[in-house]
Amino acid sequence: MHDQVKSGKKYLLTPFQKYFLYREQFKLFSSTVYVGAELNEDFNVSIDLIKMALKHMFQKDANKELLLQINKDNLMYNEGKNKQHKRSEIFLVNEKDLCYEDFVSVYDDDITGIADPCLVEDILKNKLDIGFGNMPLWRVYYLPRIKCLIFNYSHIFYDGMSGTFFLDLLLEELEAINTKTEVTEKLNVNDLSLLKRNNVCIVDADLLDLNIIDVFPRANLMSMLFLKFCLKSLLEIMTALYRGLLTMMSKNALKLKFKSNLPSEANVFVQHSDYYVIKGNHMTKLLLICKQNEFSFNSLLLSLLSLSGPEGSMGINLDNKYLFTYNHEISIPLNARRFLLRGETLQDKIGMFVTGGKIQTCDIKMNLCENDTYDTVINLAKDMNKKVKKVCLQNFQETVDEVGLLNFLANNTMKKLDSIFKDNPKKICDYELSNLGCTNKKYTHLIKRLVFNQSFNPRSSNMTVSCITGGISGDCVLSFMTTKEQELCNWCDRFNKVLGLFLNSVDIVTQNKKEQITEIIKEKKDIGSLRN
Repeated sequence: MHDQVKSGKKYLLTPFQKYFLYREQFKLFSSTVYVGAELNEDFNVSIDLIKMALKHMFQKDANKELLLQINKDNLMYNEGKNKQHKRSEIFLVNEKDLCYEDFVSVYDDDITGIADPCLVEDILKNKLDIGFGNMPLWRVYYLPRIKCLIFNYSHIFYDGMSGTFFLDLLLEELEAINTKTEVTEKLNVNDLSLLKRNNVCIVDADLLDLNIIDVFPRANLMSMLFLKFCLKSLLEIMTALYRGLLTMMSKNALKLKFKSNLPSEANVFVQHSDYYVIKGNHMTKLLLICKQNEFSFNSLLLSLLSLSGPEGSMGINLDNKYLFTYNHEISIPLNARRFLLRGETLQDKIGMFVTGGKIQTCDIKMNLCENDTYDTVINLAKDMNKKVKKVCLQNFQETVDEVGLLNFLANNTMKKLDSIFKDNPKKICDYELSNLGCTNKKYTHLIKRLVFNQSFNPRSSNMTVSCITGGISGDCVLSFMTTKEQELCNWCDRFNKVLGLFLNSVDIVTQNKKEQITEIIKEKKDIGSLRN
């Protein structure tokens, strides 16, 4: 059993953790997520084996962040109490006190697949309550009918990548039990001296006792961060006014930006969901295209999603749609580990290390995709790739600064977060894409398919699209979630259409290249024959 934290020491939530806590617990936003793994039929697993594997995980000091819990006292309604009398806001559940039946259970309903909409709705809608001394802030479900493991967890302490890292640990323990071997004790990356050697900037070193690495900066009224934010906001307002004036004066071709007919809704959970599976054989084609054109699969996916925007909801006369152009604003959560947690050993760290990036597509002609699918998708993907790289590399510090400003709002009291949570929120972007990429490569012999689902957040977008690839099949699962059923149907149908058009165009281009090569070889042979 790992060492307990120091007796009597008070561990306080970081402002970033307060933000997610407030959103989940007091504003009733569904911020939970889940990562699911559909296992191969020959892999031996049961609910009892899962509990045994979890016990082995808890006994390792490097995994104690999995036992994090939050005290309900003095967090929201008792903030007027004398701070000297406050209890620790964060604590570790004692492994001996755990009631496994409360957070590890069999889920065996009429579920047909790992991304079944009923499963998505049911699991993501139920928030994880805080304050229990016999269970952590997550749950594990086992679905024996489809042989599926699901890790469902709060966003307070864990980000999307943490879900896949947790599955890695659980599968490793399960395989060790099956093969009657021992899992090697891993390096505890939460050591302050190790972090300093890797030039990791720690804000609250006390939290390392709980395996929490606090790296996000804090802003204040006199900090350069806050002043830069004020200047940037003023500049954006002036730029918007200038562009608006130019638009009014311009008599060029009409441009429409895609907007949903329905406004964003406050205090709602995911209401409608659907999923799309890009099969392994199609993924092979798409990944080859990415390699040939030197852009990422993430950029290609953004291109396909942008081109599949539901034109029906734009209210456009389709007879004249060739006159119109549109663009999308897209939110892209960024995995900040490689920027904030330098060093290879820190990249699989379970925790909350995500920042928010945002990009805007170039102008897209309404009918261009159908008339010239291949070049349209490729050119848009190249443009996306440049913009994603700019956000991830050149502008990454800006996304970290934004977290610092959020920390400023939440630093003293969670009540200040009411300034963020308005009753009628403004839509920030058209959709949000969370792409975990290809994960769990080590366990492809155990996994058929992986899926990642996150609750719909109406304050960031009109729709979330979650993507994960992996498993022996090589499939890519896209999960679409929104509060607007018609918009969901339109987008999924058009995505299927756009992807089909693009795959057909890839086949045509490939065939044309083969014919050109064959013709060149033939011409060379004919020239050679004439010379002889």
